[in-house]
Amino acid sequence: MKKLIALPFVLVVIAAAAAVADTAAHVNRAVIRSVENNLDERLSVIFPDVHASVHPRGVYLDGYGAVFTLEMNTASDGVGLMSPNLTPQMKVQVKQKKIERVPQLQKALTQALVDAAASLDSVPLDEQVVIEVNLLRYTWEDTPGYPAEMLVQSTRRKLLDVKRANGVGLDAAVRVTERN
Repeated sequence: MKKLIALPFVLVVIAAAAAVADTAAHVNRAVIRSVENNLDERLSVIFPDVHASVHPRGVYLDGYGAVFTLEMNTASDGVGLMSPNLTPQMKVQVKQKKIERVPQLQKALTQALVDAAASLDSVPLDEQVVIEVNLLRYTWEDTPGYPAEMLVQSTRRKLLDVKRANGVGLDAAVRVTERN
């Protein structure tokens, strides 16, 4: 008799689990690719003297959110046919330029984060939107003074609130992490 009562209960639990699974977010790869392309267009031209595509890669992590990663350089070392060797003074200038560009990159990333959230309609509002940038370094660089990685993140809900408010509350909504 207990087995007969347990069977309908098990069927109800299975049906409920299936219903929850059907309501889970499905983020289409085309949507992720669109944000990747937007990030590439936006960030590959932020520093005109650095000629490189940044090739962002995005993934949706069910229950967490959308995460985009990329590598980029914030300053060229200037090595070329006409100047194949770097002087110590040139190395100092490259480092100084990288330090000066950190706030500009942070501003561009936070705005890109807000814009990405508006494009990611199928990401639930309380899940994260994250952009992580690995900042490339030359082998000769003296690295203290600027980060090796910058991470910007927030929930999609907070980012959409910032967008509706024309940028008001951006600093409070976005968490920026720099790592050396």
